[in-house]
Amino acid sequence: MAESDRKRDAAAALFKERRVKLFLIFLLVVSVIVEGYYIYLLQDRIEKRNDELKNISVQLQFLKQEREDLKATLSSAQKTGDTSNGNTPER
Repeated sequence: MAESDRKRDAAAALFKERRVKLFLIFLLVVSVIVEGYYIYLLQDRIEKRNDELKNISVQLQFLKQEREDLKATLSSAQKTGDTSNGNTPER
């Protein structure tokens, strides 16, 4: 009986060791999947931020151009003494 008990204990230990190994492999696979999903989410956020930055850049460029146009118009009006808009310094 002692020999059969040893065989049973050895088989139980081997079975337990395999379960532990399979569980560790399962945890590794799950962690890789979770990490891949996290990377996917980060890439999506980065793309959204890049789009936002591009839109802001376009708006900024438009505002700079508009400012330059207004400066040129104001400078031209000041040089010619044009007061057609009704705003005169003397009231």
